[in-house]
Amino acid sequence: MFLAMIVGILACRLYIWCLDRNIKIKMPASVPENVANMFETMIPAGLVFLVFTVLRVALSHTDFSTAQKLIYSILQEPLTHVGGGLGGAFIYAVLPCVLWGLGIHGAMVVYVAMSPIVKPIWAENMMAFANGEAAPYPAWNYMPYTQIVMIALVLLMILVVVS
Repeated sequence: MFLAMIVGILACRLYIWCLDRNIKIKMPASVPENVANMFETMIPAGLVFLVFTVLRVALSHTDFSTAQKLIYSILQEPLTHVGGGLGGAFIYAVLPCVLWGLGIHGAMVVYVAMSPIVKPIWAENMMAFANGEAAPYPAWNYMPYTQIVMIALVLLMILVVVS
């Protein structure tokens, strides 16, 4: 998921960079606009394709062998170790409520930020459960209980405010 976000951003920026510098095929005025637009995008799109193809071939000659393995070892693995513990589960459970109190749709903000970390954790826990093994990230097994605790805290706040 990290790789898709990174490639999407880089490809768009490279494409825009080409268009900003007029790196495109310029057609005569007699060519219809729809046809001219298709030809104008050929060089920027081809350059994006070429850059990522060269990057793929270059990575195939390294120890990582693919961009997925490179991103996994640089970003995904360290973030999974940090976010896979009790602190990550606590942030995933509590931060949406805090943001909601500040007027931000906290669940969506936290989900977008944490989903590349959380989904592999859930998948590993499910695989371990299916194989009859202990969960590698046991803190994430208590997520339903954190929501119950949040409801209890809200009720406690209401009682304090009322009295």
